[in-house]
Amino acid sequence: MSHEHNHDHHNHDHEDEDQFINLTDEEGNVEEFEIVMSFEHEGIEFAVLYPVDESTGDEALIFKIVEKEDETLFENLTEEEFEIAAKVYEELVNENE
Repeated sequence: MSHEHNHDHHNHDHEDEDQFINLTDEEGNVEEFEIVMSFEHEGIEFAVLYPVDESTGDEALIFKIVEKEDETLFENLTEEEFEIAAKVYEELVNENE
């Protein structure tokens, strides 16, 4: 799943606001997701997304946030990036419990 999301102001602290984006999968299906958290690790920004429609699944997705010119891109992670991001996300969730 890849997504391009354009906006002028991007706040990576999503704790006080609800942010939603639409992602398009390889088959052209559009699904709405809530950005529940973003965090930085070793210079890479990550976003944790949950599907709004729970009937399509309830697993979190993690994407790399890449800023290019006036666009914010949510890019798929490599396997190595996913393992790192998932571990950091789990640590952050456990800290907040």
